Amino acid sequence: MIVLEGKGIKATFDPEHGLNMVSLVIEGHELIEQSTKERFLESSRGLGPLIGPHFHHRATDSIPYLNDEILNRLSKKLRFRNEAEPFSHGIARYVPWKVLKKDGRRFKAVLDSHDEIEGLTLAEIEGFDFKLEFEAEVLEREIRIVYSAKSTSSPVVVGLHTYYALDPAMKTADLAGAPFYYDKLNKMSVPPEWFGDRVLKIPLDRPLDFTFSPKLGRDGFAEVEVRRGALSLLIQAKAQPDLSFQLYRLDKSPFICIEPIAAINPKIVTQKNASMEVRISL
Repeated sequence: MIVLEGKGIKATFDPEHGLNMVSLVIEGHELIEQSTKERFLESSRGLGPLIGPHFHHRATDSIPYLNDEILNRLSKKLRFRNEAEPFSHGIARYVPWKVLKKDGRRFKAVLDSHDEIEGLTLAEIEGFDFKLEFEAEVLEREIRIVYSAKSTSSPVVVGLHTYYALDPAMKTADLAGAPFYYDKLNKMSVPPEWFGDRVLKIPLDRPLDFTFSPKLGRDGFAEVEVRRGALSLLIQAKAQPDLSFQLYRLDKSPFICIEPIAAINPKIVTQKNASMEVRISL
């Protein structure tokens, strides 16, 4: 494990299992829903997983064929679902990363498609070449993450899929943004009741799986704010080529995923370079 500590903050990452951010404690509050650890141990889905170099499920004809013998070998080392798309949201969250440098406040890690696991290169599993770089640093009550991907052959995307603990005081996710959202590939108008004072106020008491286009500030950052009693969970991000926030919640689940992603719509990715900077604070 990698443990980063600063004033009022402690972040823990698991580089052997997809560089998952397994814990984020700010001012004594655990912000990651720990009940999702079972998902993480089962199929790399819970806690604080990465997105990249693809989002959700690949097109069926782009998924490399891996026979049962290969999948059985991989299952001894990796946590994934035995489904048509075994590596949902990209291979980054399933495999060990190489840590280049670290100290008590920051680290840098890389993942390369030439890396091998069980005799296969990651390019053979993902279906194309890529290189991912990830840096994290803790400041006062804040963690800063820089995450990027590039490929010479296929479009790529990066994002963070953190499962934030849904405190009863957290009623809405507030963001300044466009008056529409994407439900997968369908562009939908924001309901009138979601309009607040200069921001959209997206209710968190229902299932969600939508993509929002935020308004960028002068510094290129956009943000989602969730009031948590007297405190506010603040997720700020800027990205290239574009930025969106995916909000995901299952019915009655104890978590809310607020996912900054380097694309207008992560289901439509066209660029071979993607990068983002994310700041999470309380």
